[in-house]
Amino acid sequence: MIDKNILLFIEEQKQADNIITIIKSYGINSNINTEYKTDEALKTVEEKNVDILICGNIKGTNDLLKYIHDNDLKTYVIMLANLNELNHVIDLISKRMINHFIIMPYNDEYVREILRQAILHIEEAYKLDYKFNEENEYSEYNDFVNNTKNPVVDAFMSLLKVTGKEIYIHSVQVSKLAVEIAEKMNYPDNNIQTIRIAALLHDIGKISIDNSILNKPGRLDVCETNEMQEHATKSYYILKNLSGFDKIAEIVFQHHERLDGSGYPRGLSGNQILPEARIISVADTYNALVSDRLYRRGMDKKEALNIIKKDIRLYDNQVVNILLGEN
Repeated sequence: MIDKNILLFIEEQKQADNIITIIKSYGINSNINTEYKTDEALKTVEEKNVDILICGNIKGTNDLLKYIHDNDLKTYVIMLANLNELNHVIDLISKRMINHFIIMPYNDEYVREILRQAILHIEEAYKLDYKFNEENEYSEYNDFVNNTKNPVVDAFMSLLKVTGKEIYIHSVQVSKLAVEIAEKMNYPDNNIQTIRIAALLHDIGKISIDNSILNKPGRLDVCETNEMQEHATKSYYILKNLSGFDKIAEIVFQHHERLDGSGYPRGLSGNQILPEARIISVADTYNALVSDRLYRRGMDKKEALNIIKKDIRLYDNQVVNILLGEN
């Protein structure tokens, strides 16, 4: 279940607190924002992916609803209203400005039922969007892979497709970003091609990992983590004996190493890590943070960059600065 961003725009703090208590009692994974001023509520809607808006029929609500409607946002809107406002509420529903309503005074169980309906709606909409975007990316990235003009790469990427579209799309996205970084660092064309192929194949070892681990929604246990971390070694042994792939195999072997020695599988540090592997390491981490998964949303790009910047001791500073747009 994806985390939900919920915005409360309610006049009375006591009522807002009660709604928050109900939301928390329902057990929803949620980030709750409460705003009492129209400008702040609009800013939240503009800057965050608000899944559920629970609002009163108060001053400023019309501005919020208009913004959501005009920008075709997928926010599920629930309005709190008094019985004498029912005609207005029904009019808003007919105009597709709100999705549901709660007549006050309300029963807590009724509010939970409305929340349940909202969550089902959001989950289904997210899955449909995810699959639609996945199909579009899948088709688009086939061209990028074909441009390598390497039959070995084509064969391995076909294996990744069978393993799962997520891994295939992730591998292409990491490769595209790694190539962009290498170009900005003025790498020669032959080195860029090496980076392109190594990034495409950096997760090839995952073809031997069980799908229940690859697609597990949530934290892996110790045994599962150990198995997942074996993919770098497995990738290396798959590639190392192929003609012309010796350096690519070594780059792939190192893509989870970290400059401070805290990475895996060999705990390499500093200059022991190839420059090409350092580029892929940053591209891989960034893409993993910002990419949507069927069971969760990706991070905001700014948030992901802040995490990498905070942990800059792990990564090549020049590569991170290129990613941050500082060079």
